[in-house]
Amino acid sequence: AKGVFLKKALETFRGVPFIVDPVMFSKNGTPLVDDTEIYNLLAGEIFLITPNLVEAKILTDTAEKEPEKLLQLLGERGFKNVLLKGGHSKDPDEVVDYLLTEDGEILTYRRKRLNVHPRGTGCLLSSAVASNLLLHGDLKKAFLEGEKFVDIALKRAIKLGRCHEIVTL
Repeated sequence: AKGVFLKKALETFRGVPFIVDPVMFSKNGTPLVDDTEIYNLLAGEIFLITPNLVEAKILTDTAEKEPEKLLQLLGERGFKNVLLKGGHSKDPDEVVDYLLTEDGEILTYRRKRLNVHPRGTGCLLSSAVASNLLLHGDLKKAFLEGEKFVDIALKRAIKLGRCHEIVTL
């Protein structure tokens, strides 16, 4: 269903830069999409795709673990700009996010891994970058400003009861 919606939206709003967060699984692992191939079929029409490491492996149909290689593979599949979110990495100390621009430049943003586990931080980052792109009109600046926004939100995360932490703005 998500793929059909994406295709229809791209047809309806031709010329609008589309930013797609390919959320494929819920936090507990439940699949949220039935067909991931739609992303690859529409790759050239998506301005920015924002997969996490797991989603990038699925999109590239590989077990590749190196972020730079995943970026290269996504670029080869026709994605113009890729924000690879590193929150799912196994590094206990640091999270690294990567931005591959359509001119082949790779920017990185590193943050200390905090001992908080709120849901939706990848979606928050994608939304923050999209909002900053609208504000500034520059993808690199939007990436950096979006990352700073998420840093602040994570540092302000609070725990209410027995649920996961929530980010506060």
